[in-house]
Amino acid sequence: MFEKLGHYTHWWMLPMLGLFLAAWLIGGGYLLRASLHKKLAQRRPPRVGQCVLHMFLAGTAAGLAGLVVAYLLYVIGSRADTRLLLPAGLAAVLVMPLVAYMMLFGLLNLSARQSLSLALPPVGGLILLTLVLGAAAGIPATVIRHRERDQNLALRNLLLIHRAAVGSYEPSFGKPPRDLSELVERNYFDAKVLQSPGLPGRQVGFFYLPTPARGKDDPNSRRIFACDMLGSHGGRGRAVVLVSGQPMWLKEKAFQALLDEPDNEQFAEALRAAEAP
Repeated sequence: MFEKLGHYTHWWMLPMLGLFLAAWLIGGGYLLRASLHKKLAQRRPPRVGQCVLHMFLAGTAAGLAGLVVAYLLYVIGSRADTRLLLPAGLAAVLVMPLVAYMMLFGLLNLSARQSLSLALPPVGGLILLTLVLGAAAGIPATVIRHRERDQNLALRNLLLIHRAAVGSYEPSFGKPPRDLSELVERNYFDAKVLQSPGLPGRQVGFFYLPTPARGKDDPNSRRIFACDMLGSHGGRGRAVVLVSGQPMWLKEKAFQALLDEPDNEQFAEALRAAEAP
């Protein structure tokens, strides 16, 4: 499935964006001023404000070009149902310095060689800063997205299990399935549904207690139907589906509090016995 850009953007990236803009405008402006003063042997260095303006115009053009390239690849990936988010980002990183140099070439009114020599410090700094901040933002954002995807997949699998057991099996046979594997044997779904992304090494990554689905029609019921096993998702929490069919993602502390509720006494006892070392 094509990954939407919004899945990888977070509020904590705003300070990084501010740092990038400040470094590009102010730092780039001073670097350009120093290059002009040194390489053109000017008696008086150019005004800082003028250099900052040049960097603003070059940065705006580079940013727009990068956005256009990234968006085109984004749309292509969306229509082709493939993941092009990383290639889109890399393409933007390659296009932006080139456009920034071309903009500075036009603004400085110098030869292409002189403009390239003068643009190397600020544009090189742009490339380095983009790579550093891109890694600082992209790596944790990717980790967070993978965790969210695993959590959502675990919840989806639990919902499929609930619908098969409570919605189809029990009304047909008058009793709950003896275990989750019986639902696979009777072709309610594929065996992969029983695998939790939080415990990819186990054939059955969820815990289920074969008891009648009392309270399935009560939307306020807090009775647990099935859940992730201990250690799922790195101990960050567990995917849970209630007898009513409500899916929940709970941190371990909240999950233990749910287990301690009276309706879940039997489920909690069986789960803790199954998870005992």
